[in-house]
Amino acid sequence: MVGTSDTEDVAEFYDTHRADACRLKEHVDQLQHGGWWDLLDGAARTSFVDLMKNLAAKPEASYIFGSEEKPSLAQPVLAAFLELRPKVANLVTSTFLGKLRRFRGDVDREQVDLVRTYLSQGIVPSTLVTDGKETCPDGVALINAAYLFYLESLPDLMQKISGQDEDNLCHRSKWAERVEMWTLKALEDLSLLSYEQELPDGSFVT
Repeated sequence: MVGTSDTEDVAEFYDTHRADACRLKEHVDQLQHGGWWDLLDGAARTSFVDLMKNLAAKPEASYIFGSEEKPSLAQPVLAAFLELRPKVANLVTSTFLGKLRRFRGDVDREQVDLVRTYLSQGIVPSTLVTDGKETCPDGVALINAAYLFYLESLPDLMQKISGQDEDNLCHRSKWAERVEMWTLKALEDLSLLSYEQELPDGSFVT
């Protein structure tokens, strides 16, 4: 996790990975393209959104690359990467055209809120109950809700548990792992619900 956007380090490329500013800009672009940025941008309880905005706003001219392996090739390689990056992005977009899971407004917002409520109570969100009716969360909404819960609301869970300090890194890590475990269990349950089982007569039961 990037801790600050005020240093040159966030714009520095390395031989093994991109600059944090470039990486986070890609995240922002993808979230905006799929419509999910509106959900994240309304997250008032985390500073991560402002951090992403600041990093995404850094101009490409501020990117630097000082290769340790081949310093003489650093600038040509960086220039080639920046020229190639939008072409790769366009290729990915065209490959998944029509298959991108876009944000569905109030439908996803309601599911995200319910998933976060369940996680705050330590409940695996495999099935959601609204007005006495059971529904299953969408997988993409489930993942995004769990990550948003991790960013914003982990203390809501920890405050319900005796002896846990939200400012203690070990305690936070422990419950972050639990949230991840509950989310993975919910995804596993969803996959089982959508699994088609073939019957002896050749038909399927879903």
